[in-house]
Amino acid sequence: MAVQRGKVAESAESRLVYSLDPEKFPLLHRRSRLRLLHGGESGVVRGDGAGDLHHGRGGDGLQYGHLDLVGMMTSSVPYREGPLDYEPPVFCDCKVKAARWISWSVGNPGRRYFTCYNARTGGCDFWEWHDPENAVWTAREEINGLKAHLQDNRNEALKNRAVSRSKESNELESLRAALEQIEATNCVLVDRITQQQKCMNMLMYALAFAVVVLLVEHLAEQVWSWAENL
Repeated sequence: MAVQRGKVAESAESRLVYSLDPEKFPLLHRRSRLRLLHGGESGVVRGDGAGDLHHGRGGDGLQYGHLDLVGMMTSSVPYREGPLDYEPPVFCDCKVKAARWISWSVGNPGRRYFTCYNARTGGCDFWEWHDPENAVWTAREEINGLKAHLQDNRNEALKNRAVSRSKESNELESLRAALEQIEATNCVLVDRITQQQKCMNMLMYALAFAVVVLLVEHLAEQVWSWAENL
């Protein structure tokens, strides 16, 4: 690990700080005004060979570099905690609690590491990664895998639901067809009963007519017999 001490040169990234709304980024403007634009005190530039560069200020433990600025503006992981707000503590070679930072380099985006808290003011060259190599990418891959598995389960559930609805629809159609068949059979039975009722009525009428004819003939015979006796 290399340590370089010197003034922080004005850069496009530092000018970018002042293109931001100071009301939305007050801390960034307040800490960066003298440090980045006017040079101020000398800063600490640290790197691990993968582009993890940070301009540091050991007095208050705040570090802002061009990668940090871009990371703070574009990353989904905000700076919500200070460099010493972590447990359990990690101690540097100075026997003090090391500061924990977040790398925003291309090679190690979101990977956290430790440095000496007083590196700017004569501290040691302590450097240590907090997160394992590729831990962020591994976590992302696991999350993506879980999301894909969840999506597969959702698709399977939707497919099963569609199959179930299709099966229920087929069963409903079968029941409707059976009901229509029963209704058609009932109509045939009703027609048959109606025809039988008509036949019964005709038989009753015929029987009644025959009885009337027999009675008339019987009466006629009696009248004829009575007339002959006269």
